[in-house]
Amino acid sequence: MQNNQFRVSIPLRRLAWLCAAWIVLLGYSNLAAAQKTDLIYLTNGDRITGEIKSLDRGQLLVKTNSLGTLYVEWTAIDHVVSDKTMQLELVNGRRIESSLDDGESGRTLTAVTGESKQEIPIQQVVRIDQLRIDRTFWQRLEGKVGAGLSYTKGSEVGQLYFLGNTRYRKVRSEYVLDWNSILTERPGSNSQRGNIDLVYRRFRENRWFWMALGGLDKNEELGIDLRTTGGGGVGRFLKKTNDLQISLTGGVVATAENTIVGAENATNLDGLIAADLSFFRFTTPKTNIRTSLRVWPSITDSGRVRANWDATVAQEVFTSDFSLDLTVYATYDSSPPIGAAGEDYGIVTSLNYTY
Repeated sequence: MQNNQFRVSIPLRRLAWLCAAWIVLLGYSNLAAAQKTDLIYLTNGDRITGEIKSLDRGQLLVKTNSLGTLYVEWTAIDHVVSDKTMQLELVNGRRIESSLDDGESGRTLTAVTGESKQEIPIQQVVRIDQLRIDRTFWQRLEGKVGAGLSYTKGSEVGQLYFLGNTRYRKVRSEYVLDWNSILTERPGSNSQRGNIDLVYRRFRENRWFWMALGGLDKNEELGIDLRTTGGGGVGRFLKKTNDLQISLTGGVVATAENTIVGAENATNLDGLIAADLSFFRFTTPKTNIRTSLRVWPSITDSGRVRANWDATVAQEVFTSDFSLDLTVYATYDSSPPIGAAGEDYGIVTSLNYTY
C-alpha cells in the first residue's frame, strides 16, 4: 500500500510543480503587459499607450501591445507620463533621473524626483533612457550596412564600395564599430582602400566624454599596406539637440605602419584632433547629413601631418529602413612612403539598410 502511495505522489508532485510554473509564467506575462502603461500625448490630441524605451536623435522609441514598436517624432509630442525611472539628458548636458508626471502646461515634461517636481520644456530634452531597460544585448544593437557599384566604360574603371556601422548604446556609454572598403579595378592595376574603427565613449557631465579607440587602415594609393592605431582622448559635445550634434575631441594615439614597399615600416606617436557634425531631418523623406575631420600631427616624426575628411548625405528611399548615400572623402599625408601619392579623394554612392 505504501508503494502505491509513493507511485501516486510522484505525478502529483510533478503536476504541482507544473501548475506553479504556469502561475509564475502567467503572472510574468501579465506583469509584462502591465508595464506598457506609459502615456504619450501628441500635439494633435491623439494619445498612445505603451512602454517608453528611449529617445535618441529626435525619435521616441515606444513598444505597444497592439501596434508593435513605434518611432514617434519628438516634435510631434506634447508631453509624456510614466511611473518608471527615466534618465533625461538635457541640451546643456545635465542628466536627471526621475519619473514623468502629468503637467499643467503643454510641450513640457514634469520630472518627479522624490517629493520634488520640475517643469522641463520638451525641446530641452535630447535623450531619454529607461533605467533597468529590459532589452537584450542584440536588441541594443543599431546601425546600418550598405553597398555601392560604379563602372565607366570609357576609362574601364570599376569600383565596389562596402560599408557598415554598428552602435551598442548603454545609459552612460557606447561602443561604435565603423568599417568601409573601396575596391578599384582599372586596366593593368587594382587598388584597395579601407578601414575598421572601434570607439568606446564614456559620457560625463556637461556634455563631456572620454574615449578609447583602435583601428586598422589600408590605402594602397598612399602606399600603406596596413596601419594599426590605438589610443584615447577627451571630447565634448559643443552642441547636442534633437536635430544637430557637434563634437570636438583631442587625444594621443600610437600607430604602427607597414608600407607596401616594406622598407619604411615604423611606429610613431601622434596627436589626434577630431571634429564631427551630424544634422537630422525626420520629415519625409528623412535626411541625415554627417561630416567628420581627423587630423594626426605626428609627435615623434617631426613635421609629418596626416588628415582625413569625409561628408555623407543620406536620404530615405522606399521605406524608413533604406537610404541612398552620397559620400565625398579626402585623405592627405604630408610625408607619404617613397613612390606613393600624398593625397587620395573620391565620391561614392551606396544603398543602405538601417537596423
